[in-house]
Amino acid sequence: RDYSYSAAAGFALANVIEPWLGAWLIRRSINGAVTFRRLGNSIIWIITAVVAAACGALIGAGVGMFIGGADFWPLLKLWWIDDLIGILSLGSLIVAAFSLERLRLADILKHRAVWMVGFWLLVLGTISIIVFSREILSSTGYFAGSAYLVFPVMLWLAIRFDPIAVTLGGLMVTVIAVWGTVLGLGPFVVPDSSPAQQVLALQVFLSVTMMSSLLMASLTAERDQFIQELHQTQDNLEALNAGLEQRVDSRTSELKALNQELEAFSYSVSHDLRAPLRRIDGFAELLRDEGADRLAPESIGYVQRIQAGTRHMSQLIEGLLQLSRVSQQ
Repeated sequence: RDYSYSAAAGFALANVIEPWLGAWLIRRSINGAVTFRRLGNSIIWIITAVVAAACGALIGAGVGMFIGGADFWPLLKLWWIDDLIGILSLGSLIVAAFSLERLRLADILKHRAVWMVGFWLLVLGTISIIVFSREILSSTGYFAGSAYLVFPVMLWLAIRFDPIAVTLGGLMVTVIAVWGTVLGLGPFVVPDSSPAQQVLALQVFLSVTMMSSLLMASLTAERDQFIQELHQTQDNLEALNAGLEQRVDSRTSELKALNQELEAFSYSVSHDLRAPLRRIDGFAELLRDEGADRLAPESIGYVQRIQAGTRHMSQLIEGLLQLSRVSQQ
């Protein structure tokens, strides 16, 4: 009874430390919710899964060695990879599901992409069943490389669809592959190998598959997001250019109206002001010529001052006209 309690306490500690450490590392590394639409988040998620699973496996293998007398390294590897594939398959699916927009089932089923995801998941499930439900035909397995037939479909899901499609496919492949391997079927069941070695080899394969597909899905989603933001920026620039063109047209119209007013003013200055000045100057000249012998010298001086004033006024008007011509240019 002491042995059972001690072992249970040690295994419980390992199972508590592992998720706590993973959550602490994620909160320290990622601001906000975890999303597989960012490559950096996916890398942090994978590293956190590896580290947290390793710590839990280290504690669990130590308990198994000191209390149960088990071999430390084989138990450590099996525990580590087993927890890692659990995090990468089921944990990734939960994270991806919570990052989705909340829609009604009827609205989800209207999207064509949902049916395409379902089709490719069906293809992936069929390939997985075929690969992991075959009996061994030789001493080295019927064809160990056949397990990698799931890779193209997983990568296609990662490139073509949302990251949740990859996590769904990964969980499905994991369940089918573990089920077949436990029953002694599939490419990882090789004669003269223990079930633990077979499961370990399978879980390493599944871990690599999930990591590769998840990183590819994140990279594709981030690329699509970048392209969407680029298109949005282009739309904003086009809208800004359209607004700028409208403002330029408006200012151009205002400028044309001001130029027309300035032309009217120039016409008024040229004709309405110069004509009276010319008459004043003409009458003053006539008065000076015809009345030179009858006017006093002081009166002639007044006439000359009138003519000088009209000439000065003409110069001022000429200056205004030149200023208006420069302003129009």
